Order: sequence, then structure tokens, then C-alpha cells
Amino acid sequence: MELRGKNVWLIGASSGIGAALVPELMAQGARLAISSRSEQQLRELASRHGRADGPIAVHPLDVTEPGAIVNAEAELRVDWGNIDVLIYNAGTWAPVDVDAWD
Repeated sequence: MELRGKNVWLIGASSGIGAALVPELMAQGARLAISSRSEQQLRELASRHGRADGPIAVHPLDVTEPGAIVNAEAELRVDWGNIDVLIYNAGTWAPVDVDAWD
């Protein structure tokens, strides 16, 4: 898929696979918005990987909060008009003791 000039929204961008995708998407010429709970980590990523011709848009959100994604989407649509690609890379994690696992 050609991403040059496409509006790409990456949810779950602050660490791991999401953070690794940021420079890759920027290198492919995507217009990028990144979201996660950690605004500080998002701003650091945006500062490190933004381009002069297209800074990275930072939209912090918590996917477990009702309406958070809808609100962020509305903001992006005001700024961009449309979202071409959504990468939903967010999730939750809860430790499970192996003895309690069924």
C-alpha cells in the first residue's frame, strides 16, 4: 500500500511495535497522527521523528475511556478532513499467575 500523502492514525504508539512503526510510517511519507495514554512519550516520538514538511500530530487518549477514540477522531477529521488508514495497536494487559490460568 502506498502511504505517501495518506493520513495515517496510529493508536498505541508510545512503545513497542507502535513506537517502532512511527519512523517507518514517516519514512514512507505518511501524514501521521499518534495516540496513546502517555502524552510525554508521544511528544518525544513526534519530536524525534517529525519532518519539516509534516510534523506528527499528537492526540493522547485512553482507549478504555468511553468516547475517547470518538473525540480524537472528530479532532483529526477537523484537521485532516479524512483518515485514510487506522492502525489500532492498543491493548490492555493484566498479569495472570500460571497457577491461576485455566
